[in-house]
Amino acid sequence: MFSGIVNGLGIIEYVEDKNKLRHIRVRLPEGANQSISQGASISLDGVCLTVVEFSEHTASFDIIDETLNRTTLSKIEVGDMINIERALKFGDEIGGHHVSGHIDNMAEIINIESPENNHIVRVKLPVKYMPYIIEKGYIALDGCSLTISDVFNDGFKVCLIPETLRQTTFGFKKEGDFVNFEIEAATKAIVDSFDRKRGENNE
Repeated sequence: MFSGIVNGLGIIEYVEDKNKLRHIRVRLPEGANQSISQGASISLDGVCLTVVEFSEHTASFDIIDETLNRTTLSKIEVGDMINIERALKFGDEIGGHHVSGHIDNMAEIINIESPENNHIVRVKLPVKYMPYIIEKGYIALDGCSLTISDVFNDGFKVCLIPETLRQTTFGFKKEGDFVNFEIEAATKAIVDSFDRKRGENNE
């Protein structure tokens, strides 16, 4: 379990593609390597992955075909930066919202506006996920816990503060880039329950 508060930026040092498997090594940001162990869970751009090898400053991961098909980890290359978050420990403050690291799918950034002291990102979502998108609701984009500021027929907007731009890859994103998204679990449960109840009443 994660909070959606990114610890910092990692750098992809190594990528090896095998049959329906990708092995990567990531240089971790300062502080993110503390008390690391084999089998630990770390979020990379919002994707919960298991540490298979580690050193003083790096961690390595195996990414299976299902994850590659559903996330932007299929697109990363050596030298790319990636959002890193260590798993929560009992008693940790949750500054964002509960994030599982189980990505729903990818979304496309279709517009970025940067008026003074603001950074507004419009994201286009696959249509089947739009019932879960609620104004002022939570969503995780590339592992960042964000609040939806506005909703459209095909997507939504988020507004990013300077600290988010400094601490995450969003300061480098451009129009046409894809991001991983995870729908907030409580929102999904409420919407699905309502739809099931409405279906039962219409039978």
